[in-house]
Amino acid sequence: MGVFLSVTRTYAWTRLDVDHGLGFVKIEEGDPIRVDGPEVVVDRGRRWSVRFGIVLAPDWSSRLTLLEVVDLAGTRSVSLASDGHGLWSRDGDPAPELRGCDEVDLASTPFTNTLMFRHLDLPIGESLDVL
Repeated sequence: MGVFLSVTRTYAWTRLDVDHGLGFVKIEEGDPIRVDGPEVVVDRGRRWSVRFGIVLAPDWSSRLTLLEVVDLAGTRSVSLASDGHGLWSRDGDPAPELRGCDEVDLASTPFTNTLMFRHLDLPIGESLDVL
């Protein structure tokens, strides 16, 4: 039996699409893969922060996404869970409107744009049309 060692990486970025924005993500590769990160944004006088936590299967497909937003309106949170076969729940309740979705793409972070490509595991040089 082999030993799988966990690898932890961190990344940070500056948002260019808003007045001021800074994001950070910590990725703990293992089984499952765990992702955690905050983002703080100031744009046209509005200020907000987002904190997200994502649990991924070893193929990088989403299993659980936790999201918390803090702004002048208060604090809001949502939990989205996938069974890995196209069925989702929102805050523990079935979410049929998400049926068939593959991934959660959080507009607040560029990190989630990579999830689909990671779990497709395309060979270098291969391409795929994405709708």
